Amino acid sequence: TLRFLNEDQNDDDDAAQNDDSVISDYTGYSCNNLFNVVPDRGEAQCQFAKTCNQGNGVWSTWVFCSSYSLEFTVGVLSPFILVWMIILFRLLGSTAEDYFSPALEMLANKLGLPPRFAGVTLLALGNGAADVSATVSAITNDPEHGYLLSLGALTGAAMVISTVVSALVVLVAGGVPCRGALVRDVAALGISVIIVWNQLGGASGEGVVGPDTVTFFLSFYAFFVLLVLCADVYHRAVVLPRRQLRAQEAERQRQLLGQQLHEQEINTGMMAAGGGAAPETMNNNNNNNNNPWMIMDWDAATINNDNNDALLSTMPPSPVEKLLVAEDRIVYVKRDDRLRLPGSQLSGNKARKFWALQALQFPNDDDELCLVSYGGPQSNAMVALAAVVHHWNHQRNVSSLSLSSYSSQQQQQQPPEPNNSPPRFRFVYYTKKLPKFLRQQPSGNLFRAQSLGMELMELSPTDYKNWFGSGGTKPPAAMVPPVTTTIATRQSSRCLWIPQGGACGVARVGAQRLAAEVVEYWAKHNRNNPLTLCLPGGTCTTAALLHRELKRMLKQEQQHQGLDIQVVVIPCVGDDAYARRQMMTLMAQLGYNNVGDIPTILLPNDDNDNGSRRQENPHNSNQYFTFGEPHPEIFDTYRTMIQDHDLVLDLLYGAPSWTILQRHLKAASRRATTPPSTGNEAREAFDPQHPLAGRSVMYIHSGGLEGINTQLLRYKYKGLIDPDEIQLPGKDR
Repeated sequence: TLRFLNEDQNDDDDAAQNDDSVISDYTGYSCNNLFNVVPDRGEAQCQFAKTCNQGNGVWSTWVFCSSYSLEFTVGVLSPFILVWMIILFRLLGSTAEDYFSPALEMLANKLGLPPRFAGVTLLALGNGAADVSATVSAITNDPEHGYLLSLGALTGAAMVISTVVSALVVLVAGGVPCRGALVRDVAALGISVIIVWNQLGGASGEGVVGPDTVTFFLSFYAFFVLLVLCADVYHRAVVLPRRQLRAQEAERQRQLLGQQLHEQEINTGMMAAGGGAAPETMNNNNNNNNNPWMIMDWDAATINNDNNDALLSTMPPSPVEKLLVAEDRIVYVKRDDRLRLPGSQLSGNKARKFWALQALQFPNDDDELCLVSYGGPQSNAMVALAAVVHHWNHQRNVSSLSLSSYSSQQQQQQPPEPNNSPPRFRFVYYTKKLPKFLRQQPSGNLFRAQSLGMELMELSPTDYKNWFGSGGTKPPAAMVPPVTTTIATRQSSRCLWIPQGGACGVARVGAQRLAAEVVEYWAKHNRNNPLTLCLPGGTCTTAALLHRELKRMLKQEQQHQGLDIQVVVIPCVGDDAYARRQMMTLMAQLGYNNVGDIPTILLPNDDNDNGSRRQENPHNSNQYFTFGEPHPEIFDTYRTMIQDHDLVLDLLYGAPSWTILQRHLKAASRRATTPPSTGNEAREAFDPQHPLAGRSVMYIHSGGLEGINTQLLRYKYKGLIDPDEIQLPGKDR
């Protein structure tokens, strides 16, 4: 009998039980029959565990080969196995969070896939790959009973995802709206479960999976994917534009209402009289109404008045240097990066943009103000506004560190409890939910802004889009003014709204000053030469306002009427269409008549007459760069400007804009019969398609050098530069 079993691999369990002491090879047995064939501990059970399943054996054979009882061994190992299982779950989760999810999101963005469609295709296939591998392995190792384990794993995984994972997602997201798409997906899942049950073991099923059943399952999934794709395309093409129109109409109505309130306040004397005074002061008359939002008349903050000598002394003109670049072409560089506002230490473009804001006067000791804005978690405007508010508090000898007492309550978007010594001035900043690593370890501008006392308010992506998607110079109608209980009880307490990047009238005073400096310099040094004034643009606020102020100044002031100065903006965020839309929206919101009168937008290449979009191909030099994305051409410009001209440019605005500027300078020099080398170019009509041709060029260095260290680290992580080659600004070379 034993010889017959060894030769023919017979699964006679009873015979095996009677003679287990002799059998040494159990390769023909399934490991599932271990306790049926050899129920007693001993050498036979150990040998069975080692050789079952065609010699593969079980995972931990030493459990069955130990001299201790099985119950004792399992009892001792259970706590360790439980801890190990928790560790494996944690490792799997962290791997998915740090590697799988970011890669999937990047792939979906590159392919232009809607989020839900990417979820039912890329994410579903990625999650299902492990299930496919486990199922195939189980059936391969045990053809007779492996399918039972496989089906149990699949149904169990579906139950965990449908219950536990879904519940955790809802909790983390702070609630999920049950709209048509979610109802559709849940209904499709329920129908698929019913179909599977019916095919496998239902009334009409035979309990056997054949080619027809497999084809039906695959066809049903393909139908569901197609349904989701059609719904997402319809959502993008019809639903979203319809919502945007409604949001724009609501914003227009809100702005009309705000304008009416503004006019009422002027008529009733509720606003401070600007006249020829310094930037508008805050007084009790500003707070005699029930509107907690403070309405500022930035037009009253003029610089063309003798009373503003003290204000002008806080920001002397920035110097102008000459650089010889691009085939002996002279470029004037206005070094706004050397500007420093006393107190807040703001520099560059932000110093000009928030100059009037920092100069606000608070004559009363009980004046209190809450500055409110929104944007990205590493925004330059965010840290600049935090520095301004910190400066206000420092002037009042109130430590901004007392803001930490508000942090826990502000994170819940609830008014904090009264504090005996609250800061007079606060800065509340709204942004999207922070990534986990940034929340646990703030860095860069976020760290600096929080160190200066900024109160961070995180919003879900949906709420952030609903609140700030349409932009505007007014706060969202749904936003409750973040006024504390202590401040709300005072007559002089108000909130001041500053849109993202300072895209409002607050930047007009700095633009006036910049225009005056440029006109004064050019009238003195190169009056007879036409000048193209180039500057990088994010929201393009400074460029749009500078364009208007230069036109006004050159038209109204007789001594400057012969000057030919044109403003050209180089988009660093988005493309030319985005820059045009941003500037026209700003002009409309500030009340300018001709909203289409905006600066010329520099195309990414001089030969590209039809505009371009963002950089999609990293090796294509005919497109704009993707904002914040490391690029070798940008770093080459950064390194070349340091080595050849000792000029440091930031890697977000300065180096990308200068790279595009150099393309045009080289093209203009190639077209010229004699490349200009003295700056005395012949006067000719301004050509928007070739705005640098036959004209002198001045570049406005907008600063932003504080974040270069963080930017260089991103280039190192991308492998675009050797860490040994990094020469940080100020470091000995």
